[in-house]
Amino acid sequence: MSSRKSDATLGEVCEVVPIASHADRSWRPASGGTGPDLFVPIGDSELLLCSHFLPLAILPRSEGAQVVALLSSAYTNVAVYEDDAWQPGYKPIALRCLPFGLTPGSGSIASRLTIRTNHLVEKGGKPLFGSDGTLAPEVKATATLLARWEAGANRLAHAADRLMSADLLLPVRSTARHRHGAMDDSLLTIDLGKLTGFSKFRAAALARPDALAVELAAALKFSLRSEIASAAPAPPHPDQPSAEAGEGRADDLPHERPVIPLHLDEDELLDVGKLFPREQ
Repeated sequence: MSSRKSDATLGEVCEVVPIASHADRSWRPASGGTGPDLFVPIGDSELLLCSHFLPLAILPRSEGAQVVALLSSAYTNVAVYEDDAWQPGYKPIALRCLPFGLTPGSGSIASRLTIRTNHLVEKGGKPLFGSDGTLAPEVKATATLLARWEAGANRLAHAADRLMSADLLLPVRSTARHRHGAMDDSLLTIDLGKLTGFSKFRAAALARPDALAVELAAALKFSLRSEIASAAPAPPHPDQPSAEAGEGRADDLPHERPVIPLHLDEDELLDVGKLFPREQ
């Protein structure tokens, strides 16, 4: 049984198969570059690290939003691969686990574990299963890591859904020379103009049941700084207040709607105390 599909790990088309249907085969590790890398989904445990080295975005999908790190040269100034070697200071979990991946579902990890067919070999490779029929130690360790990554990716997806429900997102715009100004509606980032105008009550609601949506908003903004990103938020609608328009813009909002100072700089990443200062 095999399925040719768009591999969500990289956004490229490749063939993946359940390892359970190839118990008699061996596998060889992934090495060097991985092909036409577009993006890679990330989990909540790596949100901070990824935002330091790669631009982040939200990918809306029919089955739910997905938080991804952008690897394409259209959105990043970082050369992610050089001479087939990974260059940024942090490599996302989903890339480290290649050629293995997980299909969504509620079954056991072993039943949902997949492998790319171009990494299956008849002989001379590493075993997928042990003599007792269980996962080989190296494959089992990868499956355990993928399970933790999947749980974290699902938590980030719920946080992204909250930002989408609050209408706080807008398309990412490429500022790369070959695609300058091009907008991609399939990739979203935080709209600071709207977030700055949030009342304290709406902000409190956004931070429930946890602060992950707030952390995600800050990480999205931080990751699009010019040092690493050739991407930026799309221009706001003319009638929409913009946090980028000027320092005094937020002060023009009605006084009965307290505003949250969200003019973040790079030293304020995920500093919830600065995002939501206590009232004196």
